[in-house]
Amino acid sequence: MLRYVICDDDPNHLQFMFHSLSENATENSSQIALLTQDPGAVLEYAKTAQPNTLYFLDLKLDDSKEPAGLQLCRLLLSLDPNAYVVFVSAYPQYALVCCQSHAFDFLLKPFTKEQLKACVQAVTLDIARRGNSIAN
Repeated sequence: MLRYVICDDDPNHLQFMFHSLSENATENSSQIALLTQDPGAVLEYAKTAQPNTLYFLDLKLDDSKEPAGLQLCRLLLSLDPNAYVVFVSAYPQYALVCCQSHAFDFLLKPFTKEQLKACVQAVTLDIARRGNSIAN
């Protein structure tokens, strides 16, 4: 089973992500495991995360100098090097640094349901390529 963790400081965007991903949940054997505005909750989840977790992280989660999403990505990948991290951001100038952080993808806000679905399909294909299953 593919599990989604969504962390964004914008409640409207959280709802968009929730509804968009929920529409396809039965189609691709997935579930939303965590929907939050709190990066700390994501880290707590990651400590016990199941395989095939896809983290959607907003890049700017606070007003710090370095985008908090980048820090969170580094911590997640240190806990689970096989985790899938996708940045969702309205800041295209950070796309390169996000790629350098070993994130799987970068979705530029505002993005469409179709773009989100294509991203999930790419993750699903990568899981299959690695020889893993999303059935559990």
